[in-house]
Amino acid sequence: MTNTNGSRPKITDMPILLEPSFPMFTPRPLKENLNKRTANLIFVNTSPHKLIFKIVPNSTDINYSIRPEIDYLAPNGCRFIGISINDAPQPKREHDFTYKVLALNSTESFGKSAMQYWEQNRLENNGHLLQEAQFVCLEPEIESELHSSHSNASHKYDDNDMKLSLSPEHNTKRIRRYTTLLDHTIISNDSQPNSPVYY
Repeated sequence: MTNTNGSRPKITDMPILLEPSFPMFTPRPLKENLNKRTANLIFVNTSPHKLIFKIVPNSTDINYSIRPEIDYLAPNGCRFIGISINDAPQPKREHDFTYKVLALNSTESFGKSAMQYWEQNRLENNGHLLQEAQFVCLEPEIESELHSSHSNASHKYDDNDMKLSLSPEHNTKRIRRYTTLLDHTIISNDSQPNSPVYY
């Protein structure tokens, strides 16, 4: 997977695994922003090397909040990431991101934050050093047809049940069933097989 060039490991395959494969935006409404939605994901380092990564949105039309945007990944470690948006929901819309990765030796970034190291080494301008890959975050459907039809069926059932409960014939049947239930209870409790049953 890797070979050594000087003191820094050279990565030939993308060493980061993404979980889940397609993160989904879910509502996280705030009082001041009801449209806020967040997608959560985890970067998993599958290599024995320390990594530094940066996540970049492929579109500039949307204001994304990525936390963290730049960070380290310990050897065989993982990092939780949250991406938030505030735009009005658009069902099934896809949001594309690129993540850029560099393998480090164990000491070269010592004492520096990931942001400091990235900027001081101008890694953004040294793309030939980086491995790149993309992932997609998805916006869910507003409501599936299944849920919609189930909801409609429930409303129809409630309406019909209400109409039945208001009809005299339905009430008469309910009274008869209730009387029968009580009489059967009396039979079982008093062991009187000849107790009257009203139908």
